[in-house]
Amino acid sequence: MPDEVSGRMIQRVSVTVVRRLMFVRLLLVGFFIGLVGLIATADTGSLPWLWGPVYAVPFGDKIGHFLLMGIFSFLANVSLNGRLVHWRGRSMMLGTLIVFVLVGGEELSQAFIATRSCDAADFAADTLGILLGAMVAKSFLKARAKQVVAA
Repeated sequence: MPDEVSGRMIQRVSVTVVRRLMFVRLLLVGFFIGLVGLIATADTGSLPWLWGPVYAVPFGDKIGHFLLMGIFSFLANVSLNGRLVHWRGRSMMLGTLIVFVLVGGEELSQAFIATRSCDAADFAADTLGILLGAMVAKSFLKARAKQVVAA
């Protein structure tokens, strides 16, 4: 009887974890689609009413880069459950690496788009956001693991 109850509890916890993971993955997909939309409007110079208020705030552009990439990094790392990649004795969360490559490529591509400018300060804000998002994701995943073990 106790083994049966324990088995049901584990099954219930597993289903809950899987549902939460699927929810985070859906959030990631939605967030990514939103980012692509924002980038497309910036690349085409569309929607000046959207970008005007961002540039009106001191460092608004940099704050936006920091927050958006931090959220992107957090969602990517949580949706990959903190999976690590190892290279030359070092490890990094896979989500962080993916976001860094995507964001770096997008920032470099701006050098070839007439309505955009490749800006090192933007990339620095992106990088700080990515790193903070990764740290928050790591803490979140540790706390979630403790909850699962406690259940």
